[in-house]
This record gives sequence, C-alpha cells and structure tokens, in this order.
Amino acid sequence: MVAVKTPNPGGTKSGGLNEIFALGCGAADNCWGAGSYGSTNPPGKNLNEILHWNGKTWTKTATPNPDGTKTGAGNQLDAATCLSSANCWAVGNFGSTTVGTGVGRNEALHWNGRKWTRVKTPNPGGTATGDINALLAVRCLSSGNCWAVGVLESLTNGIRDQILHWNGKKWSDVQLFSQA
Repeated sequence: MVAVKTPNPGGTKSGGLNEIFALGCGAADNCWGAGSYGSTNPPGKNLNEILHWNGKTWTKTATPNPDGTKTGAGNQLDAATCLSSANCWAVGNFGSTTVGTGVGRNEALHWNGRKWTRVKTPNPGGTATGDINALLAVRCLSSGNCWAVGVLESLTNGIRDQILHWNGKKWSDVQLFSQA
C-alpha cells in the first residue's frame, strides 16, 4: 500500500479537525471521501468535507454547509455512496447534537456530475429544542431507490432508529413500529 497525500482543510496544528468517515466510488478514477473539518478549539466549528479522487490526487470539493460556516457551526457527513460518476450521495447531520439544547437535523447532499447540492430531508425526530436527527449510512440500488439510516432522539421519546427512502424525487420517512 502506498501513502497518498490528502488535503487537511482544518489544518494540521493542535485543534485542527480533519475527519473522513465514508468513501463512495462511481469509477476507479472518481471516488468521494466524506466527513468534516474545522477546529476543536472552543467554541470550534465543523464544516462538511468532501474530497474527490481523480485517479491520481485527492482535492477538496465545495459543499453546502446548512448550519453555516461561522464559529460554532455544526455540519458533518457520515456516509457516502455512488451509483455512477454523476450520481452520488453523502448524508449526515447539521446543527447541535447535544440533547436538551439546539436541534440536530438530517442532511443529504447529491452529486450530479457537476456539483454537490443539498436535498431536503424529513426530520422524524422533530425540530424542537433538544431533538436530534442524524443519518449514518446510505446505499442506493438505483437512481430512484436509495435508503438512508440513522438515529433520532427527542426529550419525550428517547433514542430510536430512523430509515429514510429516496424514490427519485424526494426523501420520505419510513415509519418504524416498535414490537411489544
């Protein structure tokens, strides 16, 4: 195995944050690494990070940051998948991830062969103060059949599983029923 140089947009000094959690490849010369970067120094910030492999080098790619880019921002991508070089998804969450304060919301980004764009997702865990929604994995069977899974937590309902489905037009919540 050969070490390959990667960008570290959060810097390499103490407090710098550079994390790649997922990898999706549409071809041998078209892979995407997804995660977050920023600073761990209080109050810190996390920004979405997507790196692109062109077969020779990794480069940082522009991505939306739905929680903004200022100090205190919380954006994180946890999973990626590709059906082709022009059809990839990265999922995660943005906002606060501390129960009792703020709100954590699902996020899904789509690569169309030219740029990453944010696609609206439901937040079945709620959007009230203290509610958390976080997508942790994504897989696609076709351009109109993708699944994203994760966790949701609310002050009133505790921690639960969540599953979202992409039908080619929108993400929908798949209701899970608990067994008695």
